[in-house]
Amino acid sequence: MIVWAPADVACSACGGTIRARLPYVRSGGQSFHQACIDIPCPACKQLVPAGSLRVMRRGYSFHATCACARCRGLFTQHRPRVIQDGKAYHSDCVAEICAGCSHTIAPGRDRVSRDGHAYHVLCVEAECAGCGTVVKKGQQRVSTQGSTYHSNCVEVSCASCGQPVPAGHPRQKFDKRIYHPTCLKTPGSTTLLIDTVCHACGRVIKAGRPLTREKGRSFHKSCSIQVRRLVSGGLPSLGKRR
Repeated sequence: MIVWAPADVACSACGGTIRARLPYVRSGGQSFHQACIDIPCPACKQLVPAGSLRVMRRGYSFHATCACARCRGLFTQHRPRVIQDGKAYHSDCVAEICAGCSHTIAPGRDRVSRDGHAYHVLCVEAECAGCGTVVKKGQQRVSTQGSTYHSNCVEVSCASCGQPVPAGHPRQKFDKRIYHPTCLKTPGSTTLLIDTVCHACGRVIKAGRPLTREKGRSFHKSCSIQVRRLVSGGLPSLGKRR
């Protein structure tokens, strides 16, 4: 029986300490680390031998092939098992190589499977469900409810006012968010109608205050001048925001 230790106890098999508040096995009046005794796997009901490779999930020992070694979740029809280096993973929890660009697709990132190969979403062409034309490789897109759209061919909510930006209507992208052009700045003005963060000092640039945009980053004008004085030919490697 698996119980939680109220205080440190000694393992009857190895003599080591079972730390307080950790799950362990009580059997025949003795205490054991889970790794020091044969214990049934909750998934397949077969014994996990003492000392064998296992995955811990919610305090229970699973065979290394019965639970994902990354997220600890169980395998299902929709999240099948993939074996890599002797360990089992969900197919979306294991890093794969994109067949388009040959770079790694990080676990948890969106991917597309075609002809048995995995691709980054941006490394494949797709048909836009809005206009019916091709969304080219590398072109920004929106995927929703199993369909792919050009960024301008799907309705989104404005990050400032929360109202819809209808498909095909003018929009502006700023710091990875979409805005109505009139919600981002007044026509003819160089200042913003929203707060943003300075990438040099980490402080807020208030709406309506002067700012400088360089290489997709926002700066106070005074911070931008200091950056140029410190570094010639490019932006510095900026530290963590305060």
